[in-house]
Amino acid sequence: MSRYGLIGQKLDYSFSKWIHESIFHEINRQDTYDLIEIQPEQFSKEIENVLTRYEGLNVTMPYKALIMPFLDEVDERAKAIGAVNTVVRENGKLVGYNTDYDGIDYTIRQLPKYKTAIVLGTGGASKAVIKYLRDQEISLIYQVSRNIKSGEMIEKTSAESYNKVQLISYETLGRLNFEKALLVNCTPVGMLHIPTPLSVQDDLIEKLAGVFDLVYNPLETLLLQKSKQFEIPCRNGIDMLIYQAMMAEKHWGNLQKYNYNKLLVAIKEQIMIKIK
Repeated sequence: MSRYGLIGQKLDYSFSKWIHESIFHEINRQDTYDLIEIQPEQFSKEIENVLTRYEGLNVTMPYKALIMPFLDEVDERAKAIGAVNTVVRENGKLVGYNTDYDGIDYTIRQLPKYKTAIVLGTGGASKAVIKYLRDQEISLIYQVSRNIKSGEMIEKTSAESYNKVQLISYETLGRLNFEKALLVNCTPVGMLHIPTPLSVQDDLIEKLAGVFDLVYNPLETLLLQKSKQFEIPCRNGIDMLIYQAMMAEKHWGNLQKYNYNKLLVAIKEQIMIKIK
């Protein structure tokens, strides 16, 4: 029996324990999964002890970047994103990975082709999305921030020469002309108990090729309701949530030979009932 867990600050909202225990049940393992809350002022004191006690760990905010110096190695993709959400013991070393990227890939591949991408938000979740979009060689990526002045457009540089990210305000977004764009919401807007109004207008939504809202509780946000109203293909964050957990299990050596789609469907059916 192996011990796994999730490191974070406030974890009473998290579905991770339930998801990983459901995976253990589906694949007939007797492993355990703990929720490990650490306060920011205690992180540097407690993290090394935690890292010695578990076979594998997940990491959530606000520690996805802070944990990186405590690891022996970080894979190149996680370095580029600047965040680790999975820690693995490999040949006596602690290695960090980012499986949020895998969950993003799994979800976006379910949506139609797109020429342009619009990413709402500049927080931690947006970093993996931007990295994914750049890897897909999407030539035009707009990242929308409430901290940018109206009319201002800032070009974010990167090592890649084939695409750029334009950092813009919501006011500027409303004036842009585009076609066949993918919209990805990386903000908390739409989350349960967060009464924030929708940040994009109907005339923008109806021009989109697809919508990916990382929010998964509720299962259908106002953004997704509007997308369905205009018959725009859309997905919530539930597949990403489950798939990134499955890829963590794969890194831990628990899912090397398994039907991932079958497992995802089984977990998804259960979690949708739980959320409802």
